[in-house]
Order: sequence, then C-alpha cells, then structure tokens
Amino acid sequence: MWKDIMVDGTNGFHKQMDFSLPEAIRVDQQRLLPSSKAMAEAQAPHPLFLPEGQEDSSRFLKQVAKCSEGLDNSAELRAGLEQSISYYRNLNEAGQLKLAEALQQLGALHHKEGTRQKALSCYEESLSLLRQLPADDAAAPMARALKQTGSIHYEMQRLPEAFHYFEKALDIATKSACPPSDSEKLEAAAIATLSAAIQMEIAIEGQAKATGQQASHFIALAEKFMEGLNEEGRLVKKRMEELKYMNRVLKGMLQVDG
Repeated sequence: MWKDIMVDGTNGFHKQMDFSLPEAIRVDQQRLLPSSKAMAEAQAPHPLFLPEGQEDSSRFLKQVAKCSEGLDNSAELRAGLEQSISYYRNLNEAGQLKLAEALQQLGALHHKEGTRQKALSCYEESLSLLRQLPADDAAAPMARALKQTGSIHYEMQRLPEAFHYFEKALDIATKSACPPSDSEKLEAAAIATLSAAIQMEIAIEGQAKATGQQASHFIALAEKFMEGLNEEGRLVKKRMEELKYMNRVLKGMLQVDG
C-alpha cells in the first residue's frame, strides 16, 4: 500500500498508494451481485419480470428467486434490477428497505462495469432512503452502502470523500450491539487500514494538520478489529503485514514532523 523511500539521505517519505481495493472489500462488493438462487433469496431481488397484481410478499420473493437463478448476463441483471426498483418505488414506505438494497445491487453492477458515477448515484440514493428508516433496520445496509461509496471515491483518488464514508461505516461497526463475525472484523480492519492510509496521504500533501495522529487512531482501531482472528488465514496475514508496515511508515513521518 505504501512504500517508504529515502530522499536525499533524509528520512522523508514519498507516497505511492495502491488504489486497488483490498480483497475484504471486493468480497463485500461481490455479495451485492448474486447470480444464484441462494444469493437471490439473501439479497434484494432482481427478477426478469414482475408478476402483475402480485400482493403477497412471500410469493413474490419465491418468483424472484426462480427468475434470478443462473442470471449472470449484465444486461439481464440490469433490466431485472431496474424492474425491481420500479416495483419497490410503487410500494412507497413499505418497500423502502428493499428499494435501498436493490439500488445497492444496481450500484454494484455499475461499479463492476466501470461506470462509477452511476454507481455513486445509486449508493447515494440508497443512503438517503436508509437515513429515513429506524437505525436497527438500516444499520447493516447503510454500512454496506457507506463502504462501497467510500471505495469508489478511493479508486477515483478522492481521498477526503473516501475517508468521510469510511469513517461513518466504521462508526456503525464500532457501535453495533451485535458481535461481529470474523469476516466482518476483517472487513472493518481493512477499512480502518485504508482510513489510516488516507490520513497519511493527506498529511504528506500538507492538506490538513494533525492527520498523522488521526492515522494512529485508525491503525489502533484496525488492530482492535484483528484481535482474536485466526492468524494463519491469508487475508488476516495480509492485514497484519499492512498494519506493521504502516506503523513503521507512520513512525518515520512523525519523527520527521517532530
């Protein structure tokens, strides 16, 4: 993620950030793009068609799962998602949560296809809807939308914007009443690591003060999320190595600033 370089015999650092997303965030993005019956039942639906006059939600979702099975073509996925979104819009408040989730799926599809602005629009609308819902219902999908929005800004090198969304996602993660799973801990650690990297980048460019100290906070937060995880796992090892490296770079930065 970062490479420290000796500059003219001093301990200065030049930044060289890798703007590819960590695997933990890519995995989360892929969960938004179901291509099987099982995934379709777990996520917002994307049917090939919407049954006319369908009032029963459970019957509708079963039809959705049947339509969604084996649906891998992007054009078909988009058409199905757009029909689902239209359906949930017509349900008004009753369909607000599902509408927000379907918009996230469409955003993930746009992101996969490289149309980032369209993806951002989908995620922003999803977030707008989720902010109107009870916190307990909205927490998980809101955290997901915040992470993906931050990820897109990060890819586009819009660092302050990326940090804004990552920080809000981490706030949800740290305040959650439910114990996180190992995969959720790993993902949160990845986001905290990215947040620290962004603060270090901003500090080097001189865009803000005291960002080195803020980076220390997010490194510590990432380390906290890593506690208790199996250290033999590939992604766990990768996160740990990143944190060790960033601690070393940050220590050098703070020494230079001092």
